[in-house]
Amino acid sequence: MWWMALIQAIKEKVDGAKNTINNATTLRNQAETTEAQGRVEAQSILNQGQKMQSSARAAAAENGVNVDVGSAAAIQDQIAGDSAANAYITKSQANYAASQMRAEASDSLDRTFSDLGPLKGLAKKGWK
Repeated sequence: MWWMALIQAIKEKVDGAKNTINNATTLRNQAETTEAQGRVEAQSILNQGQKMQSSARAAAAENGVNVDVGSAAAIQDQIAGDSAANAYITKSQANYAASQMRAEASDSLDRTFSDLGPLKGLAKKGWK
């Protein structure tokens, strides 16, 4: 009954491919979530920076300092610049992590479907 062993081997190969597709789909979803979290966190950093800038401006004005010139203005500019830089770094790190997840998913699919030859593109395209 050699054909039963062949059927079992084919079934195992199909099950392995299904698992790979499920894992790759999970990674792609995690990548999208990571990017979204990065955007939200970056916006939160910018909002916190605006609040800090506003607080610094209010504190300087409360002490009778002209808030639009000199060191008071420089401090506000520094706060705005720092928060923008931190937001950019946060978003960039999230995007990088997401791209790594997508690459891992793609590599996993490539390894799984490499033995399909010319059909590999069709199998992978159906996943996307």
